[in-house]
Amino acid sequence: MIYVDGKELVGFDKDKTSYTVNLGLGVSITPKITWKQGDNYQTVTFVDGGLDGTSQITVKSQSGTSTTIYRITFVVQKSSVSTLTDIKLNGISIDGFDPNVKDYVVNLPLGTTTVPTLTYTKGDDNQTVTVNNAANLSGTTRVTVTAQDGSYSIYTIKYSVQQS
Repeated sequence: MIYVDGKELVGFDKDKTSYTVNLGLGVSITPKITWKQGDNYQTVTFVDGGLDGTSQITVKSQSGTSTTIYRITFVVQKSSVSTLTDIKLNGISIDGFDPNVKDYVVNLPLGTTTVPTLTYTKGDDNQTVTVNNAANLSGTTRVTVTAQDGSYSIYTIKYSVQQS
């Protein structure tokens, strides 16, 4: 019998040698794998594969004529959140910002001559965010948000300066 964190490995059968164990979002500690030997004469070795690897339990008979290798692969669920909760320009939230709306035209005050400083609030701690600022006010700023699972969203911001 094989155990994961003290509980029987779901679906364990001594003749089945490969298992996948799905772990929840945010799991960062490898579950402990233990086992109960079939008899006291077996030699059992263990190689820990970690969270995103494959652990192996090798069971060798006393005579050495029979070897069984059990493989347990842990798969950690990855976040698919690729939206931001806020985008600010010069410290002020974009008016009407909605995480699901990806294109914005922002009206800037009369006399503005430089692209505003952009900051953001992630929708998930596991995101990667890349900001490509517009070179000037007639350009477009692009904010690419990549979720932990590789999915992504791109926010585009165009600028319009009020005229006198």
